[in-house]
Amino acid sequence: QRRWVALGVAWGVCLAGWLAVAMVPNVYQSRARLFVQMDSVLPGDLGATPLDQQKALDQVRQTMTSAEVLERVVRNSDLGAGAKSEQEIGAKVGMVRQNITVLSQQDNLFDITAKWSDKSLSGQENARMAAQLAAGLIKAFQETNMAGGLADTSQSLKFLDQQIAARAKDLQSAEQRRVDFEQRHLGSIPGGGSIAARMDAMRAELTQ
Repeated sequence: QRRWVALGVAWGVCLAGWLAVAMVPNVYQSRARLFVQMDSVLPGDLGATPLDQQKALDQVRQTMTSAEVLERVVRNSDLGAGAKSEQEIGAKVGMVRQNITVLSQQDNLFDITAKWSDKSLSGQENARMAAQLAAGLIKAFQETNMAGGLADTSQSLKFLDQQIAARAKDLQSAEQRRVDFEQRHLGSIPGGGSIAARMDAMRAELTQ
C-alpha cells in the first residue's frame, strides 16, 4: 500500500514538474562578434596607454548601447512595425536594452548577445527577432559612426574652404600692393614697359 501511495505521489510531482517546465517560455539567442578598428571611430590620440585603451573600449560599448543606436535597431526591425508613437518606440528601446549584452574582448573584438522571448510569438518569430536585434545593432552602429565621420569630414572641408578664402584674400591684397608700387615708382626707372622689364634691361646694361 505504501508503494502505491509513493508511486501516486511521484506521478503527481512529475506531472506538476512537467507542467511547470512546459510553461517556461523558450528563450532564443543570437550571438555575433564584431571587430572595431579604433582609428576609424576614435581620435588618433587615444589608445596610447592601457588606460586610454580601456576608455576607448568603454566608449565603443556605450555607443553601441546608446539610445540613438537602439532606436535605429527598433525602427529597422519587426519591433518598429507596430509602434505608432515615440512613447511606444521608447518602451521598445527599453525592452531591447534589457535583452542585449555587449562585452569587450581582446584585440578590439566585441561579443554581442541578443535574446528574445515573447509568448505571443512563435518559436520561429522569436528566433528571427533575436537575429534581427544582433544584426541590427551592428548595422546601426556602423551607420552612426559613418554619419559621425561624414560630419567630421564636412566640418574639415568647411574649415579648409575658409582657409582658402582667407589665403585668396591675402593674395589679392598683395597683388594690389604690387600694382600700387609699380604705379608709384614706374617713372623712377628709365626705359619702357613694366618695372620688371625695365629692371631686366638695367641689369643687362650693368652687366655690359
